[in-house]
Amino acid sequence: MNLFKSLTERQIIFLIVLGALALRVSFAIYSASHIPENTWAFGYEPGAIAKSIAVGEGFSSPFREPSGPTAWMMPVYPFLVALVFKLFGVYSLNSALAIFTLNSVFSALTCIPLYLIAKSCFGRIVGYIAAISLALYPVALFHVGHIWETSLFTLLATCLLAWLLTLPNAFSFRNALLYGGFSGFVALVNPVMIAFFPFAAMWLFTQSDAPKKQTLILIGTICIAMIVILMPWIVSNHTLFDQLILRSNF
Repeated sequence: MNLFKSLTERQIIFLIVLGALALRVSFAIYSASHIPENTWAFGYEPGAIAKSIAVGEGFSSPFREPSGPTAWMMPVYPFLVALVFKLFGVYSLNSALAIFTLNSVFSALTCIPLYLIAKSCFGRIVGYIAAISLALYPVALFHVGHIWETSLFTLLATCLLAWLLTLPNAFSFRNALLYGGFSGFVALVNPVMIAFFPFAAMWLFTQSDAPKKQTLILIGTICIAMIVILMPWIVSNHTLFDQLILRSNF
C-alpha cells in the first residue's frame, strides 16, 4: 500500500496498461497458435479484403470466392491488416501474431482514455478502478484474438469521448476542426460512431462556455471536417456502386 501511495498518477496508469498488455499478448500468442492458416476462416471478411489488397486486387472480395469491389467494411482496419500481410505473409502464422499483438496494444491503451473519462466524471479512485477493470475484462481479451476492428475502434471511440469532455472549456475553431477530422477517421474504422454525433453536439451546445451562436458555428465546423474526411470513401463508393453509401451492409 505504501508503494502504491508513493507512485505518481502516470506511473500507476503505466503499470495498469503494462499489466493489461501482458495479459493480452499472452492471449494473442495462444490465439495465433490456433488460427487456421491459408483459409477464409483466417480473419473472415477483414482478412479476405486484406488479402485482396495485399495481392493487388484492390478493396474487394470479402468472402471465400472473388466477388469484385466491396464496401462491406470501412477501409482503415482492412488496410492495416493488408499492411501486416505485406510484411509477414498472407494468412501466415507470423501475420496472425502481428495482428493480435496490434489488437493487444490497442486494447491495453484503451485503459488510458477510460481512466481519463472516469476521473473527469467521478474522481481519480474511480478512474483507477475503471482502468483496472478493463485491464482484466475477459471480453476485451477475447476480442484481441480476432481479426476485426473491435479493439482499434474501442480505443479510438473512447479517446473521442475523453476528448469531448474537455471541449466545452476549450471550444476553439482549431479544436473543432481537429475533433471533426478525428471523428471522421474513427468513422472510417466503424461508422456506428456517427449515430453518437447528434448527442455529442447537443451536449456541447449546452455545456460550451462560448456564446451560443459561436457554439453552433463550431459544431458545424466539426460536422464539415468529419464529412471532408469521409468524402473520398463516399465518392469512391458512389463511383463503384452508383450509390451514396458508407457500408453496403450498413
